[in-house]
Amino acid sequence: MFGHWPPKPIRAWAGSDFHRKLIEDPEWTVDGKIAGKTCIVLIGNGKVELWSRHGHQFTEDYLLPIIKALSRLDAGTILYAELKVAKALPGQSPTKADLWLIDVPKLRGYDLSERTLRKRRPLLRALYHEFKGVRCIRRTPVFRNKATAYQRALVMGLEGVVWKRWSSQFLWQRGPTGCEVADWVKMKPK
Repeated sequence: MFGHWPPKPIRAWAGSDFHRKLIEDPEWTVDGKIAGKTCIVLIGNGKVELWSRHGHQFTEDYLLPIIKALSRLDAGTILYAELKVAKALPGQSPTKADLWLIDVPKLRGYDLSERTLRKRRPLLRALYHEFKGVRCIRRTPVFRNKATAYQRALVMGLEGVVWKRWSSQFLWQRGPTGCEVADWVKMKPK
């Protein structure tokens, strides 16, 4: 069912027939694609861990503000996110990073992975509001106008867009640090 790991991205190109079908089909929504490191955030009993989708733990000091902010969440929460690290001057280490929330496969011990995106999205929105005023926690942009989403994303400096089927579930593979999301299509410049 899962095939190759890590999952090979499915890509669509702006202006293609497939792209036009995504725009016209009400079963699809579109989010901004942040250029960063995809990660899984595990929260349990005041402890926060950030893992790459390849199973490597992020432990850098510049993550402390993110970890402190996330530690207020209840145990049993897992987030799918993009870690964007600020560029450092040559010869220096990064000092700042932002965590962009993408999805919430588990919240306060409740497994949401089999629920559709349509049911998970409001929970992610509510979760994001718990971080109002916390600058290092962000939510990926969601575009209402699907026809102009790709161009708007590029103007905003994003990597591209991700088309998501409203009925998609969040499917796991090999434990909490590996995942695959079915029915998500990445679109970025060639």
